[in-house]
Amino acid sequence: MKRMLSVVLALLMVLSLAACGGSDTSAPADGDAASGAGAASGEVLQLTLAHTLDSEHPVHLGAEYFADRLEELSGGTMVTTVHPNSGLGGEDEVVEMQSYGDSVTFSVPSGCALQNYAPAMYAADFYFQFANYDQVWAFYDGEYGDYVKNSLDGTGLVVTYFWDNGFRNLTTTSKEVHTAADLKGVKIRVMNAETHLAAWNAIGAAATPIAYSEVYSSLQQGVVDGQENPVFNIIGSRFQEVQKNLIMTRHVHDVSPFIISGTAWESWTDEQRGWVEQASQEAGDYMRQQAVELEDVKLQDLKDAGMNVYELTDAERQTFVDAVKDVPAQFADKMGSEAYELYQKCIAEAQKAG
Repeated sequence: MKRMLSVVLALLMVLSLAACGGSDTSAPADGDAASGAGAASGEVLQLTLAHTLDSEHPVHLGAEYFADRLEELSGGTMVTTVHPNSGLGGEDEVVEMQSYGDSVTFSVPSGCALQNYAPAMYAADFYFQFANYDQVWAFYDGEYGDYVKNSLDGTGLVVTYFWDNGFRNLTTTSKEVHTAADLKGVKIRVMNAETHLAAWNAIGAAATPIAYSEVYSSLQQGVVDGQENPVFNIIGSRFQEVQKNLIMTRHVHDVSPFIISGTAWESWTDEQRGWVEQASQEAGDYMRQQAVELEDVKLQDLKDAGMNVYELTDAERQTFVDAVKDVPAQFADKMGSEAYELYQKCIAEAQKAG
């Protein structure tokens, strides 16, 4: 009941914002209170967690779990309100606010939202590098994940754990896709991220960056012929209503770093930081499990809704792998030689995990 009340209050706050689609937001009058900074000992900290996904998405389930667990660990002195559905802004906007210590305490965006702050995160968006979840978590829970966390020193951001948004897959309005050649010239909506644009253009598609809030209407109006997202996002945004085919490319894993405002982090005691770190890891493990278990459920829901779901053969998948194999090297300079060499070492080790 307590959690439901928190969600209702959060949604009421979202509805009160003047913005359309979360593009413009109003910060609370007391920035320190909003970010959870500067509280006296024993004072209840009112914290915020923002993400762009719907309330049935595993990330949201993890966010609610985190809020409950942090409140429990802190004895009720750290209370988090969760804002889903881009209620406080888009991913880049929210992370920027966090870096300035403004309004948002926690966020769980896509990995590409960190690339401007930690260039090592370009590696998160390299295609066809993970075959399964064991490989994903061997990579992020190991040396490379630690490197990313440490590289954020001085940016105003802190990452304590890596959450899971699942593997991204391709959908099309009518085009049947079996190989990379089938996508030549096909307009595919992609995130406005260099790595994604480079990969789809290498495949031969016409990569078209469009804001997430505009994807449904763009598909409906034929502005683009397809899009790519995790299964949870596809059904959460009702893309099955305007897309006929789902091709299980699993071309890239969509990692979600748990980001904390550096201003808030520095204002907390060691004990408070420990609670936050523990809650973020426990919630992350919970939502990783939810992501795996719910994917099959959501996939069946899409089939029941009439989508044609196609699993690529190994030979068909290899055509995509071959098309993008040179993309990572294009970002070596942006990442820096140290990060790129570590990436090559860690990805080779992770690929042996499963």
